[in-house]
Amino acid sequence: MGPFCDFCFLQKEHDPSNVDKETKKTSSSKLLLVEPSSFWSMKDWGSVPDRYHPTTSHFCYERDWFKNFKELTTTKALLADKKSTCEVKGIGDVDFIVKDIKGNVKITLKDVFYTPNMRRNLISGARMDIAGLKITWSNNVMRICHSNNEYFFSAFRQDMLYIVSGYPLLDSIMYTSVDLNLIHKRLCHANIPIIKDMCKNKSVKGLEKVNIKIDNESGIACNVGKATRTSLKKNYVYKRVTKSVLDKVHMDLWEPAPVNSLGGK
Repeated sequence: MGPFCDFCFLQKEHDPSNVDKETKKTSSSKLLLVEPSSFWSMKDWGSVPDRYHPTTSHFCYERDWFKNFKELTTTKALLADKKSTCEVKGIGDVDFIVKDIKGNVKITLKDVFYTPNMRRNLISGARMDIAGLKITWSNNVMRICHSNNEYFFSAFRQDMLYIVSGYPLLDSIMYTSVDLNLIHKRLCHANIPIIKDMCKNKSVKGLEKVNIKIDNESGIACNVGKATRTSLKKNYVYKRVTKSVLDKVHMDLWEPAPVNSLGGK
């Protein structure tokens, strides 16, 4: 077998300068690539149990795709040439919908390694074999069946990899946090204190994950939309004091004029 480019996953002798040209055809955040043979291995760096180091594994660089996620430390994946490494930062499960020729098929990948620096997501053919699936290769198509020979899904070859097209099942993903401003807008600009109370009381499923440490209590649209009339003179009577230099003392909104302007409009 010929020399390997440090960051190339293709089992093929070629000029390293052509890596970008060859990989651009299949680059997508919603593609999983299946390698037909063992091309990756794991090496223990002293702090992770051996059960996290199979000879071949599933790899995914999308953190939001994971569920049952567990962080790992000082762990790296090695290429076949044993020169290039890729840091592994966690392990978990990924639910994925395969867009197959016979319809959408849900698959669950167990013990997937989180490798944020990898350019592709990889499904291990060996791991599928261990799981009891039957795999056959013929005419540029990889056919996956259950142990009882019932058809599961197919992958099609591009260069030296088999492409599985689809999308992650995000409904089952556990988000670490949700942006408070996003929830504020989705709830028709509800008052921030009300949203915070809903988070604490767990009034809405999933809302307890909202990051409530944001200082921005409201935006310009909220200030304008919720504005009420008040007298500028009244503000001065009560000797209104700002919290900081150049802070707003009074805001005047222009509304439909009761009289015609100088131009007669």
